[in-house]
Order: sequence, then C-alpha cells, then structure tokens
Amino acid sequence: MKLKHALLITLSCLGGTWAWGQEFKPDTRPIAVQRDGNNKYPADAISPVQLMDALEMAGIRIFNFPLKPFDKEYKIHVYVREYVNGKRVEKDDSNEHPLLQGENMYFVENNTYTYSDNERANDSIRYKDYIKSLTFYTKDADKSDSTSMLTVRTNAFSMMRPLTKKITGEGESYYWRSYSKTDWTLNEEIPLLVYASSWYDEKYDVYRFCGVVDLSQDAAQTNKLLSHSPHYYIISYKVFE
Repeated sequence: MKLKHALLITLSCLGGTWAWGQEFKPDTRPIAVQRDGNNKYPADAISPVQLMDALEMAGIRIFNFPLKPFDKEYKIHVYVREYVNGKRVEKDDSNEHPLLQGENMYFVENNTYTYSDNERANDSIRYKDYIKSLTFYTKDADKSDSTSMLTVRTNAFSMMRPLTKKITGEGESYYWRSYSKTDWTLNEEIPLLVYASSWYDEKYDVYRFCGVVDLSQDAAQTNKLLSHSPHYYIISYKVFE
C-alpha cells in the first residue's frame, strides 16, 4: 500500500511539473510584457516626453546630435569653453593633457570605431564604421549643487567632465539650451549646447533666464541671453583632417 501511494505521489509531481512546462520555446512576447508581466509599470501609457520629464526631475538631461554622414576618416575635437561676464576664461597650459586644461577640451582621435559580428568569439572578424552621433548626458544632484556632470558618448568613446557652477544668490539656477543646426563643416567649430546661469533682475527682485529654447532659431535672442548670463559654458565640436 505504501509503495502504491509513493508511486501516485511521484506521478502526481511529474504531472504537475509537466503542466508548468519543461520544453524550450522562444519567448516572442514584447519586452515590456517579459519584464513586467503584472503591468506594474504601464509602459504603453507613458510617452517618451513623460520619461524625459521624469529624468529631468531627477536632474538628468539627454541631448543627442546626429552627425552629417562621413565619407572618410577625420579627427574630432569636442570643446567646453567657460565664460564669465561675457569673457572667455583663459586656457591654462600648465597641464599638457587636453582634458585638464582650462579650455576644458575633450580630445578624440578620429571619427571611426571598430566592432565585430560576434564580440565573444576570439576569431571573429572585426569591422570599422563611422560614428553616427554625439550624445551628451548631464547630471545635477539639485539646483544648488556646485557642479554638473557632463558626459559625451559615441560608439568610439565615452568621457566625463564636471562643470563648476558659480552660484552668487539663493535664487540663482543654471539651465541647458541646445542648438538644432549642428551639421559639421570641415575645420569649423560648431556649437551644440549652452549651460548658463540665470541673472538677477533688480527691478522685479527675481532671478531670470529668458530667451529662446532653440539657440539656432534667433541669433539676436541667443546673444541677448548670453550677454545677460554672468556665467556660462559653450559646448562645441570641430571636424578636421
């Protein structure tokens, strides 16, 4: 009798296991369903703009600049230039490394990167291609934080640089603005981003940051914004042979 009961229990367990499934089958469900089967995060109801809003609330901004297609190998410099009261902070040549000079220049060897069709295989064939974009990530702990971290990434490299703020008043803040017309022209420095402080308006006793959002739309308004801001950085790049 005991043997019979043991056999029934074993068969029952096997049957239960089979009911849950043991065969392999490709999971073709959407990633959102695979990662969130209980729909804890209703991803289909959230737009990319709402995600960007959430990131900005956390002090994170993303700026992606597609590059005009390359047809040959070039070098690229990405510059971070600092200005105080409209005057550029002079370059400090005491350090030979371009990342640490007062000019705050990122240096990139060229506009290409290598990849393979199978990164894990030691004998895989490697290929070369041109980078397609420059992507910048910024991170602020809060508005009163003394620095903002700036990271630039491509398929070829990733570099990080802190941008020091010069807060002079309790209500002062820093803001990011971007350019939309950013196609490269050989040997010409092209601006991409501005990180600028607000300014004090004595008439209304407030700190202001007024001006265009797209800095390529109105050069006069862009110059007006920069002329009012007591401290700002301009991030740009240059393609050259």
